[in-house]
Amino acid sequence: QTSLVSHNTILTLGHMAIALKDVQHTQPLILARFQQRLGDPPSPLDILIINQIGCMLISSLPQATYEEIIRLFTEIIINSTFPTNDNTNQSTTSSRQPIKYKQTSNAVINVLANVAANIQGTIELMNLLTSILELFVQLGLRAKDASEKSTKNALKVSNTAGSLGVLIPIIAVVMQRITVINDPSERVFRLFQRFWFYCVLYGFADPEGGLWPTEWHDCVRLIATKSPTLVSQSVSYVPLKAAMPLKPEQVTKEDNSALKSKLNTIFSSYLNAKAFIDRFGFEQSAYTLSVYYLETYRVRHSLVPSAFQCIFSYLEDPGLIRDKYGLWTLMAAVGRKCFDIYVDEMKNMPKGPKRNKNLEVQCQFFMVKRTHVRTEVREEAKCYLHSLLSQNAFPNLFCNPVIIETLMNIINILSYSLSEDNLHKVIAHHRVPDTNYTIQFIDTHEKRLELFNAFVDFGRMFTEQALMISQTLVKSCIQQYMFKLEQGKRNSDAVRQHKGLHVMWEYLSTYSKTVDANSGSGGSKLYYRTDFADYMISLSERNAAVGFVEGLVRNDYRTALKQVKDDMEHAIHNRMSSLDKFKSLQQRRRRMSIVAPVNDKGIALDFEERIAIFDSDFRNALFKLTAMLIHNIDHMDDNENEMTFTTMNSRPYGNDTPKENVLDRDMVHSLTWLPVKMFTTSVMEAAVDCWSWAIVGRPELELLIVEEIYKVWEKVISDRQGLYSIDKPEPSPLAPSEKEELKPRPPSVNPHRLFFKFIEERVYLCMHKADIEMEMLVDLLHKSLSLILENPRAPMTKHISAVGLRFRILYLALYLVQSDYLANGISKYLLREKVYHTAFDYFTVRHHCPTQSQNELRNDIRRLIRFFSLVHGEKKFCNDTNITADIDNVITNGNYIYDRSDSSSRTGAPTGWINSLAGGGGVVAGVGGQSTLSRKSAGSAKYTDKTQGTRLLSRDLLKKRNLLLTLLAYEIERLETFHNPLGRADLQIDQNIQSTYRNWKLYDMNGFSNKTWREYGRLAWSISTDLAISFYYAIPKDSLRSEIQQLVKSNPLQVRHIPDALSIFTVTSENDRQCETSIILTWASIDPVTALSYFASARLNQVANSYTIQFASRILCITKSEALILYIPQLVQAVRYDEMGFVRRLILALSEKSNLLAHQLIWNIRTNTYKNETTPDDEMKKKLEPIAQQIEINFTSDAKKFYERVFTYSDKLTKVSEIIKPYPKGNDRKQ
Repeated sequence: QTSLVSHNTILTLGHMAIALKDVQHTQPLILARFQQRLGDPPSPLDILIINQIGCMLISSLPQATYEEIIRLFTEIIINSTFPTNDNTNQSTTSSRQPIKYKQTSNAVINVLANVAANIQGTIELMNLLTSILELFVQLGLRAKDASEKSTKNALKVSNTAGSLGVLIPIIAVVMQRITVINDPSERVFRLFQRFWFYCVLYGFADPEGGLWPTEWHDCVRLIATKSPTLVSQSVSYVPLKAAMPLKPEQVTKEDNSALKSKLNTIFSSYLNAKAFIDRFGFEQSAYTLSVYYLETYRVRHSLVPSAFQCIFSYLEDPGLIRDKYGLWTLMAAVGRKCFDIYVDEMKNMPKGPKRNKNLEVQCQFFMVKRTHVRTEVREEAKCYLHSLLSQNAFPNLFCNPVIIETLMNIINILSYSLSEDNLHKVIAHHRVPDTNYTIQFIDTHEKRLELFNAFVDFGRMFTEQALMISQTLVKSCIQQYMFKLEQGKRNSDAVRQHKGLHVMWEYLSTYSKTVDANSGSGGSKLYYRTDFADYMISLSERNAAVGFVEGLVRNDYRTALKQVKDDMEHAIHNRMSSLDKFKSLQQRRRRMSIVAPVNDKGIALDFEERIAIFDSDFRNALFKLTAMLIHNIDHMDDNENEMTFTTMNSRPYGNDTPKENVLDRDMVHSLTWLPVKMFTTSVMEAAVDCWSWAIVGRPELELLIVEEIYKVWEKVISDRQGLYSIDKPEPSPLAPSEKEELKPRPPSVNPHRLFFKFIEERVYLCMHKADIEMEMLVDLLHKSLSLILENPRAPMTKHISAVGLRFRILYLALYLVQSDYLANGISKYLLREKVYHTAFDYFTVRHHCPTQSQNELRNDIRRLIRFFSLVHGEKKFCNDTNITADIDNVITNGNYIYDRSDSSSRTGAPTGWINSLAGGGGVVAGVGGQSTLSRKSAGSAKYTDKTQGTRLLSRDLLKKRNLLLTLLAYEIERLETFHNPLGRADLQIDQNIQSTYRNWKLYDMNGFSNKTWREYGRLAWSISTDLAISFYYAIPKDSLRSEIQQLVKSNPLQVRHIPDALSIFTVTSENDRQCETSIILTWASIDPVTALSYFASARLNQVANSYTIQFASRILCITKSEALILYIPQLVQAVRYDEMGFVRRLILALSEKSNLLAHQLIWNIRTNTYKNETTPDDEMKKKLEPIAQQIEINFTSDAKKFYERVFTYSDKLTKVSEIIKPYPKGNDRKQ
């Protein structure tokens, strides 16, 4: 009962202290009663008293009471720990004090943790943090003394250091609730200095030591994210020896050696560090390790950009720079370590706006520090900046609009220093616009000039790299910055006097001229748009659009937007109507040209002028729409359909990001979808400029814009435009028609080149920038490439004019497959399959002369060589079991089991999971093209060993790679022959570019055996029969051709849709003349020249029987009459070998199709009845005269009258020869 009364009394007093805290003297009196009762005598109520005191501490307390409680807790913790370690055998009065508080020490720790988690107020938190840190430092001092006295008792040493460790979680709780301590007081700064010293000394900061719980190490990391730096600009410099909490006599050589050893291990990769570390005393070693652990933990576990920037506090500190032991060198080494950690953390961080903003701020910071007054700091900042922008880090920062603006602003600020002589202005800090950073000028003019020139050189390098990644985006950034300057200051001097802008303009013009000067060896306006005139035209169009939008009244916005869209629709409609009229006019001209020649130059010029007007109207409307989109900013939660027009100079910065509204989405849709309705080179140039301008001007809409653009690409594929247009059959010069022009019909791929250039730039940016957009791009590549070769509506055109663009897309896709930006999985392997199949698809037809210009053909050859080099590097990926293991897991698991007999049938369509992933699209009946995975999965499904499946897959991919290299090598050689037939030195491709291609062709391909060529023939057949037939004609290897010929004869059903395969099928040897040729009657149509050859097939080493002649007759019977006129002599001569009468019936049938053809047949029949001028050919006369007579009989009455008139007149003409024949040749005959 007495215990219960005491318990309730203590609770009552505790509640009274909190409830009556505003009553004067209440809390001090209650605290005094608690102190009297605490531990006198020791009892379980002591813990309750400590808890009540902790509750008082959480509430508002007078400063004196707060200090008294902290003093009490400090006394309890210290006296309950260390006096017992001094001499355990003592039983004096002083030893009773720790016994008094022994049972309450753990309760005090718990109370402090509770207070740290619940106390309110920033000042209260900082006071508590200071008190706990002071307690930590006092414990550290006593722990060091205790450890020296108990060196022979490791357990006691561990216990003394552990008394510090229990406070670390409490400090972490407080640090978690406060902001980063950037400007500490001198007291707090010294406490943190000593805190990190003890963390290093007792191993709390080293997780590899294994002495302490992992929770303590985690708390140390958390404390590091909020701790101040161990060098302070507001605190006077104190030598490390004086700042050390330990006296020199307390430090042993073993302690210093242990710290030096650890430093040498950490900085083993920095050769300059060891010499300085060996000279370090204990204070330098401890300080360096403290800084190392603090800053590396800060960078690794803090996501704010300022975490790494703290390292410059050490680099800029005058005391560290002047330190004779070389501490600054070690601080620089710590900075390098921290930077490596920062880069790794950023790479592991999800690619998105948060990471991009972090990198953006960091890059701005490095640029500013690159202008520091101290050379050492400038060099370190330069190192960090170049490493951050390197190819292995984050090259996407080159195209960041904010960083480009910061670069130009810094150059402009540095230019002020060159004309400044006032010392006060020189040493002043000049703020960089739109940032929180300032720049201080160097005191001497020579150094300022040197720094300015160095930064200008860096700006040129930066611009060059940025243009290599994305020219359109960089130019849009510069143009947008110009608008911002003009509208911000409202005078032209802002642009005219801006030195940073001058540097950009200068390099843009120089870069354009340099590339254009070498256009004969690789530069091309079409692909790179480096012509400075185009850039200026685009700038003028943007200025006109901005002026149009700024001149609008608010009430006219929606009306103007509707008018702009209507103008674009009218331009599209007018262009299509004009094009239809021009085509109909061309057809009429072609018909009239038979009667009389027509000069169509004036008509064509007039049409081009009208088309140019329509394109210009569309471009102007497109730029106006983009300007309206950029200026449509909405910050309100309501009225999302309302347009809020904001000028360029009032655009928000920082977190005040405009919101996306319905009107934005509508304008973005029109901006992206309308240009493809025109899809011309001029319009797509404007569209790409406008897209980049919109992305720079409205960065919050970037994802929406690119998503719509990718949908537009899919629309182009479905509409079969550009690269995905259907191949038009070109007229054969061996079978001409009067209604057709004998000229190539290449698809219009120039707009598609510009379109893909934009997407290509987005890919290289998104590799380091956005995971979401990267997923969209990979999905787009899947839809852009096809898997099944035999699809009659294969997406890409096979015309040779599109070879460069095709392999440019394939290069990009294969580059992504080989990179680490795509995770290993089904999608990655399927994309590799599509790359191979789309490449093979180009070689399924026989290509003729290129239609490109010389520069375009040269660029296409370069792209083929680049793709060749990338495919050549596939060997290490094909042999990588780690890459193929994921696919093998899918192949060999229980979800995909196939019957081998089904997959091995060559007459069925391919089946399997990978074809279903590839999407719809049927195949030609009887064709069995299969992918690697679908073909190998059936064969490996019965293997339980995953290694066997992996080996089969790797081997098949390697075979495909070798086949593709062979095809590419022959195609490159063929195109080089057209490009440089005379072997001129000035037209040679750079040897560095084609070194891989030359070496492989010289050392690998020339060593192929006959067995290898036969294997390639079978592999090509298994991939696609069209590929095998094209392979047969492309490479003149006897072993290859004999293998393919055997496959054709064994499986004619699979190639009967290929006209060129018939020649292979009908070629025979002495031992193979009885080949079954009835299938020839169902073969695809061939050209008339080949058909005529089958009438004399016996003499051409071909199969000759009734089937071949019937097939040839059918082909010639359906050929146009005007085409057959060229081959009438051969057709008439074929009667000589016509033992079955097929040719006779063919001639009679053809004579009924056209009177002109009938007349020519009769004329040639009469001619071929004579061996020479006087000797008749009785054999031919016997066969041909009945045919001529039958043709005459088949004439209608009108046709016969016309025939008689024509031949009567021709007989009169030929009679002249008979009249002059008796006269000898020479003057007598002339007279």
